[in-house]
Amino acid sequence: MRRKAQLQTFETIAVIFIFFILVGIGAIFYARIQKSNIGITKYEYSQSKSVIIAQRVMFMPELQCSEDKISRENCIDALKIDAAKKIMGSNQIYYYDLLEFSEINITQIYPSSSVPKPTTVYSRKLEKPGSSFLTYVPISIYNSTTRIYGFGVLSIETQAK
Repeated sequence: MRRKAQLQTFETIAVIFIFFILVGIGAIFYARIQKSNIGITKYEYSQSKSVIIAQRVMFMPELQCSEDKISRENCIDALKIDAAKKIMGSNQIYYYDLLEFSEINITQIYPSSSVPKPTTVYSRKLEKPGSSFLTYVPISIYNSTTRIYGFGVLSIETQAK
């Protein structure tokens, strides 16, 4: 009678042990799935943040083309770029609230006599970013002195910790 009770106790302990092993494997599997979902969500957030910052830059009066108080879409005034660099450099706190950790470059592609060089308008980057996303926006660059439109690319690199 005593051996039968010991055997039943051992069987119960073995079943409980196997149950906890299966629960542990399930928890590990669930944690890995959640980790990959968090990575995907983080990437999507970085992507949407980059698009939001691109929209903010496109509608900044510091850069936007306007004629007779009418602004043009996807147009940046070539003469305002240097002034915007100086303004953004001297008011870093204000522009950090708008643009966060990002780098904004404007590159004129056409008409260009040599290899296009990007002009950095705003740059505030992390030393070791957790994630980084680059967005390119095609723009027209208007030179108001010559009244000539050019073609360019606005590149926005956003970073997150």
